Parts: sequence; structure tokens; C-alpha cells
Amino acid sequence: MEPVVDHPGDDFWVAVTGAFDRAEAHHLVEDTFPFTDPLWRHRRAFAFTVDIYPADVLGGVLSAGLPSVSIDYTDEALRAMVRAEQHVVTDTRSAIDDQFGS
Repeated sequence: MEPVVDHPGDDFWVAVTGAFDRAEAHHLVEDTFPFTDPLWRHRRAFAFTVDIYPADVLGGVLSAGLPSVSIDYTDEALRAMVRAEQHVVTDTRSAIDDQFGS
């Protein structure tokens, strides 16, 4: 990203097209935007969980005696992040193509 920041243009896309050619911009997006690979490779190091306390959800004195529930949604969270990551990369590649002229 340094060439974009260092470019004298004030507009983001002017700086991108001035600093990179289409292939370089695609390469930058494909190499720097994805972030989920370490999450998959080290799945045991991450936990996406939520603890639900009935008193917080329902309120009232009677709900305070109900047991709490813990929900682990690590796998689904990772799948959602991968889908989002793919959309961001695809959309950004498309924006690059628009800026460089298809």
C-alpha cells in the first residue's frame, strides 16, 4: 500500500491507478486482503462463543434463577468470514477492473 500512500494524487483510485498496473493491483488485493487462513490453520487457538444469561435477556427476578447457556459458533463464524473475505476480494477486483477499464 505504500505506493498508494506516497502517490501525490488526493483521490484513492487516482493513486491506485498511478501507483500500480491492473495486475499489480489484483495481486495486492489477493495477497493482502485475505485474513482467514491463520484462523483455519490454528482453529484451536480461536473460540467464538457467547454466554447467554436469562436475566439479561428476559429481565425480572424469576429469570435470575435460570441457568445460563454458552453457544459456540466458531465453525459458522469462520465460514461467514471466509464468505465475506471472498466477496470483498471479488468486489475489489471488479472495482480495479472498472478503474483500469475493462
